[in-house]
Amino acid sequence: DNPWDNLRYRVGDIVRAKCVSVTGHNWFGKIDGEEIEIYCEFPPVDKNVRVIVGEEYECHIFRIREKSRLIMAATSRKVEGRPTVN
Repeated sequence: DNPWDNLRYRVGDIVRAKCVSVTGHNWFGKIDGEEIEIYCEFPPVDKNVRVIVGEEYECHIFRIREKSRLIMAATSRKVEGRPTVN
């Protein structure tokens, strides 16, 4: 099943995403174990959160582009209590 066929996420939702790659000013992740990629903005500097590949973060969805299959979100915080996975 393709998760985009019955997308259950909406703008305003808060999701957990695991970081799979970091680029210059953003990072890409997978939403809570699903095969849906999410584009995330880094958290504001004042939040003092470092984004690391393999870690999970709470993200607030602010845009969904179904045609290009892209979910965009702002990073809120690191999910604590989860081990780092490399």
